[in-house]
Amino acid sequence: MRKNTRPNRILLAALSLLFAATLLAAAQAPAAAAAGKKELVYVFNRGTKDVSVIDPATQKVVRTHPLGVSIRWLSNEQNYWDGRRIWTYTVEKGISSAVVIDPRKFQVVKKIPLGKGPSHSAVLVRNNRYALVNVAGEDHIAVIDTRKLEVVQRIPTGAFPCDLDTTPDGNFVFTPERNQDTVARIDVRTFHLAGRLNLEKGSWPHMLRIAPDGRRVWVRNAKAHSNAFIDAENMRVQKTIRLGEVPVTNTFTPDGRYSYVTNLKDGSVSVVDAKTLEEVTRVKVGQAPENVGFTSDGRFAYVSVGGQDAVAVLDAKAHKVILHIPVGKAPSGLLVTDRFGG
Repeated sequence: MRKNTRPNRILLAALSLLFAATLLAAAQAPAAAAAGKKELVYVFNRGTKDVSVIDPATQKVVRTHPLGVSIRWLSNEQNYWDGRRIWTYTVEKGISSAVVIDPRKFQVVKKIPLGKGPSHSAVLVRNNRYALVNVAGEDHIAVIDTRKLEVVQRIPTGAFPCDLDTTPDGNFVFTPERNQDTVARIDVRTFHLAGRLNLEKGSWPHMLRIAPDGRRVWVRNAKAHSNAFIDAENMRVQKTIRLGEVPVTNTFTPDGRYSYVTNLKDGSVSVVDAKTLEEVTRVKVGQAPENVGFTSDGRFAYVSVGGQDAVAVLDAKAHKVILHIPVGKAPSGLLVTDRFGG
C-alpha cells in the first residue's frame, strides 16, 4: 500500500512559511526600532537647572530630569551632537564653561572652564573633533578637543564676540562682534580670521544663524531692533528689516520656507519669509521668548518663554499659539529630536 505523504508536505510547507516569517521579522526589526524612535521636546530650565521633556503627541510634560547646570542658547540650529553627547555651555559666577552632557540620563560628563563670560554658543566642527565656544568677556573663541576634553587653542576676535554658527559645509564659522558692530568669518580649517564686515555704528549685532543653504547669514541687531541679511561668500549686507524689540535667535521651518525670530523684549515671534526676506506676521507668545524648535513634520513650533516658566506651542502652518505648557523655572534651551532614545 502506498503511504500518504500529504500531511508531511503540509507540515513542511508550514514550517517553511514560519521560518521565512521569522527571517523577515528579524530583517525588519532594526527598521522597526528606528521607526519607533520617539520625537520629543527637551526644555532646559535655567532657574531650576533641570530638563522638562514634552511629548508632542499629548502636549504634556512626561518627565523631568535634574541636570545641575543652567543651559541657555541651545537649539536644533546648532551642531551640538557628537553621536553620543550634547555639547553646550554654562556661565557660573561670571565664568564660562563648556558642558558635555550624556542625554541617556541627562548627566553632566564634564565641565571645561574657558574664561570670563558670558558665552552664547557651542558648536562642533571638523567632523565633531573640536568644539568652539565664544568667550565674550575675553574676546576669543575657545577651541576644545572633544577627545581630550580640554582647550587646545584660542582664536582672537573683535570686541565681545556673541554667538556662533557654522556653514553647512563645515568650513566657516561666523560670529557677531557686538561691541564693535562687526561680523567676523573664521576659517575652521585653519582657525584664522577669513573676513570681517562692518555694520551700522551702534547697531549691536549679537546673535546670528546661517540659512540651510549656506548662502546667507541672518544677523540680529539688539539696539537697532533689526535683522541684517549678509551674503556669506562676499560678506556684504543684502538687506536689513526692522523686527520686534531686541530680536535674538531664529530657527528655520523644516521646509525652509520661513524662519521664526524671537523678540526678547516684546514677547513676540516674527515670522519671516526666507525667500522674500520680509516679515509676514508677528505672534505674541509670552514674556521673554528665547529658543524655537519645530517638529520634523513642520506641524508644531515650540518656543521657550522664559518670563512665564512655560513653552508656547504654535500651529506652524497657521502661525498661531494653541497653548502654553508649564515647565520649570526660566526655560531657555530647547531641542526637538528623537536622538536620545525616547
